[in-house]
Amino acid sequence: MLAPDDLLARLEDRFRVLTGGSRMALPRQQTLRATVDWSHDLLGEAERVLFRRLSVFAGGFDLDACEAVCGTDRLAGELVLDLLAGLVDKSLVIAEADTHGRVRYSVLDTLRQYGHEKLEAAGEANAVDDVHLRWFLDLAERAYAARIDAESAWLARLERDLDNLRAALDRARAVDPDAELRLAGALSWLWYLHTEHGSEGRALLAHALDGRHERTAVMARALSGAAMTANWAGDPTEAAALAERAIEIWRELGDELELGLALEALGWARFFNGDIEGALAPMEESVACMRRIGDRRLINRATVALGQVLVPLNDFETGEPLARETLTVGRELGASRDIHYSLHYLGDYALVRGDGTEALGWYAQSMEAALDYGNVAEAALELEALAMALAAGERREAAVRLGAAAAVRMADLGFDTSGVAWWSQLKERFLGAAVAALDEPLARALAAEGRAMGWDAARAEALAAARG
Repeated sequence: MLAPDDLLARLEDRFRVLTGGSRMALPRQQTLRATVDWSHDLLGEAERVLFRRLSVFAGGFDLDACEAVCGTDRLAGELVLDLLAGLVDKSLVIAEADTHGRVRYSVLDTLRQYGHEKLEAAGEANAVDDVHLRWFLDLAERAYAARIDAESAWLARLERDLDNLRAALDRARAVDPDAELRLAGALSWLWYLHTEHGSEGRALLAHALDGRHERTAVMARALSGAAMTANWAGDPTEAAALAERAIEIWRELGDELELGLALEALGWARFFNGDIEGALAPMEESVACMRRIGDRRLINRATVALGQVLVPLNDFETGEPLARETLTVGRELGASRDIHYSLHYLGDYALVRGDGTEALGWYAQSMEAALDYGNVAEAALELEALAMALAAGERREAAVRLGAAAAVRMADLGFDTSGVAWWSQLKERFLGAAVAALDEPLARALAAEGRAMGWDAARAEALAAARG
C-alpha cells in the first residue's frame, strides 16, 4: 500500500502505521503495540516511571545523565541504577561498553516512541524536557570552561552526546531563548573544530543571535563562535563583522582569554579574505593577550595561528623555525590541533620551495593529526595539499585524482578556501600544471575517478603515496 519513501515519512508514528488496518487482519499483523503493552504491564511502578522518562534522551545516555534527569521527585536518584539494571535485564534498555570501557545506554526508537507517549500521558513531558535541557546546558558549559586544558577529551564527550545536545537546543529554542544563546555559544567550539558539523552550527548560532544586541559575555561568546563557523564556510566578510562585535564586548569586559580568541577569529577572517597583511595585527595582538595570561598552552595556540599568516608572506626565516617550535611545544602538551597546524605550515614551506617529497611527509602527518581531534575539513585540506605535493614531485596522475577527491570532500563539508588567493595560486602552480601536462581525455578521466573514489579510499591512497 505504501512506497518506501511514504513508509519512511510515516514511521514517526510507527505504532499507527505498523499496527493499523482491518479488524479482520491476522493477529500477527496487530501485535506490535500488544507486545510492547505486555512488556510494559510487567514492569513495576517505579520501572514504568524510569522507562517513560528515558524517552527524553536522544542517541543514548550515560548513568550520570540518567540519574540527574530521571532521578527526581517520584524517583529517587539512588534507585535509578537498580531500576535501570532491571530494564536492561528485560531488554527494554540496551547497555554497551565503548572502546574506552565506558558504558552507555540506549532505547530502541520504537520503544522510545512508546515511552514518550506514556510520558505525555502522565503529564511529565515538559518537566522532564526542562531537566534534560538544564543537564546538557550544564554539560556544555563545563566543556567550554575546560576546553583549553582538555580539548580532545571534551570534544569526544560532546560528540557522544551530540543528539542530546541537539534535542536540548530544540527545547531551548521553543521555551527559553536565553538558554538557547548560552547553549549554542557553549557549543560553538565543537561546531568549528569538528567541522563536519560546521554548517549546522553556523545555522544554530545565527538563530540564537538573531535580533539580540546585549553586550554580555554570553553574547560575545556566541559571536566569536559564529565568526569561526563563518570563516570555515568561506564567508570571511560576515566572520569579520561578527568577530569585531565580539572584540568590542570582550574589551569592555576585560577578559584577556576571550579577547585573544576573538582576535584570532578576526585574523582568520582577514586571512580567508586574502588580506594577509591585515591578518597580522590581530594575530599578533592575540599572542600578546595570551602572553599576559602566561599560560603556555594558550601562548602556543595563538602562536600557531600567527604562523599561518607568515607562510604567504614568504617569511621563511621567521616562520619555519616558529613552526618547528610550536610543533615541539604542541607535542609536549599533547595538543593535537597545534601539532596539526604546525605540521601543515612546515609542509607549506616545503611546497613553496618546490620540494614535493618533504611536503608529502609533513602533510601526511598533518592529516593524521587533524583526524586525531576530529577536524575532517582540515583533513580534507591536507588531502588537497598532498595532491599538490605529488604534483610537485611529478606524480601527476595521482595528483589529479586526489585533487578531485579532495574538492568533493571539501564541498560536501561546506569548507571553502576559494578566498585565500595564495592557496589558489599554489593549486594553480602545482595541480593546474599537472592537469596541463596530461592529455586532456586522461586528465578528465582521472578527475572523474577522483570524484567517485570516496573519502576513505582517497585518504588511504594519499597516505600510501606519502609512505613510498
